[in-house]
Amino acid sequence: MRNYLRAILVVLISVIYFIDSSFASEIQRDYEKSGIKEANNLIDKLKDADSFLLNNNVLIDKEVDSPSLLSGIGLYDASSFNIISHGRPGQLLINGKWLNAIEIVDFLKRNKLLESGNYQILNIYGCEFAKGDLGMSAVLYLKKSLGVSIAASDDVTGVDGDWDLEVGHVVSTNLNINYQYNLQTSYNYSNTTTGAINSSTTSSTPLVRTFNVTDDFNIVDLNVRFVASHTFRGDIEATLTSPSGTVVTVVSPTGNFPDNYDILLDNDTGGAFDDGNDDNTADPVDRTVLVANLSNFEGQDAIGTWTLKIWDNYGPLDNGTYIKSILEFQGTANVDPCDPVSSGNLDSDGDGITDICDIDDDNDGI
Repeated sequence: MRNYLRAILVVLISVIYFIDSSFASEIQRDYEKSGIKEANNLIDKLKDADSFLLNNNVLIDKEVDSPSLLSGIGLYDASSFNIISHGRPGQLLINGKWLNAIEIVDFLKRNKLLESGNYQILNIYGCEFAKGDLGMSAVLYLKKSLGVSIAASDDVTGVDGDWDLEVGHVVSTNLNINYQYNLQTSYNYSNTTTGAINSSTTSSTPLVRTFNVTDDFNIVDLNVRFVASHTFRGDIEATLTSPSGTVVTVVSPTGNFPDNYDILLDNDTGGAFDDGNDDNTADPVDRTVLVANLSNFEGQDAIGTWTLKIWDNYGPLDNGTYIKSILEFQGTANVDPCDPVSSGNLDSDGDGITDICDIDDDNDGI
């Protein structure tokens, strides 16, 4: 009887193993064919949905272009957990939000991502995450809070850079990954045509400067550098209009008396428009100012003409000169999912149309 029960147990274990293996293979096949997003119904969702685990120890954020091209990440050893996302100094883009080091720790712990294995290293593949003092502080905070070694990149990760992690527990991967994108793409567009800001530049007849954005990408973040000389900068007001018609007041009139603006407008961090001191209009930028409504541009396609309008609310009293502005975008390239070259999606029959768009993906006429 005991041997009979043992035989039944062996059969049950074999069946469970077969089902589990088949399920894992189904996930992998679906991932390789259509990318992580199409495998959504098969992969266990995180509590914070839309980012997905590959091979248990690789987290790829939903905003990463053509994730199927990153299958080489599976070469990493089991002692490391890997995050692949868009980055900037001290922050990672996770599920559509820029997270700082404290928020990254909370995200990892809330989803118990480091509890699924005996991980000794956290590898962070995101452009410039470890760059500068802000980046280094983030690396040190993660190490202390998570109790693991941290390896992160301080430069561009992707086609225009490398896959090495230069800061912390240094990792030189030398992976042969055919990935045609960066894990953060920066796009800068400037207008340096100067112009008077005086009684002639009113809200109805403003000074107008345009920016012709030719790159096709979706906006993840937008900062604006604004530089102008003025003997009473609190008179200045300026708006920025996107190609889709969204208007944001980027410089608000304060009525305060300091001279000149040389400011980086940022929706994530910064101080007030007036800090009580004159700005120095020479490079580098003097200071950062918080303009929360810049986030209204996020998620839009950037391609097209952007319009900056500047005017003086009290022109007869004080005057100035517009010097320059720079639109500093971070974004993800818009990729045609039907194009196998740009998207990296599978084209089984080699007809130049990816399987997810091809009605007859095996050329059998059906």
